[in-house]
Amino acid sequence: MSREKSEKDVRNVPITVRLNEEEHEKLKQCAAACGLSAAEFMRQLCKGNAPQPQPKTEFWELLNKLYEVHDAFKKCVPYYPTADEICKEIEDFILELQQKTTLPQQFNAEELMTGGEMNKLIAYRQHLRNKVRRALPAEKETLRAEKQGVTERITELRKRLKYADGIEKRSAHIDNCLDQIHDTIENQRSNRQKQPVKTDRRREESLR
Repeated sequence: MSREKSEKDVRNVPITVRLNEEEHEKLKQCAAACGLSAAEFMRQLCKGNAPQPQPKTEFWELLNKLYEVHDAFKKCVPYYPTADEICKEIEDFILELQQKTTLPQQFNAEELMTGGEMNKLIAYRQHLRNKVRRALPAEKETLRAEKQGVTERITELRKRLKYADGIEKRSAHIDNCLDQIHDTIENQRSNRQKQPVKTDRRREESLR
């Protein structure tokens, strides 16, 4: 097994790629931004991975701030149980943020071509719509069925192209939880202010 693995990992297939000066410089810049050599950068692309640029200092500062907020809410859990849900949301948010920012993102050639295919389908669907308007009654049903098939294909491609919006949804949910906690605190504060102040009768009598 180890022999098969070692033979598989041996890189003995040389590839000569001719680039002009601008393309070569661009390749070096992209690889350096990801902390990789030009060769490793291209290997990752061949594996279907899009290397990510190394995060800037501001990214790590943001993570530290998120950890501080997480710790602050953790201390609130005994008093406001809802804060525990926010802690879990922040943990998921941090994990997803790290994955999206630091790990290579997978892609495939089919996805790269999907955008162009969708544009062609949208144009063809519009063409069919125009034909339906001008078609004879006997032809309309056939054209509508064809247009429906194109619409279903467009819907499928849109689902595949849609970028994961988990971060945005999670951020909105955290904001909502924060608002709920804020409202709870304000209501409790308001109720305390409305309650009559209890006095110590013995203390009052001693002062008379």
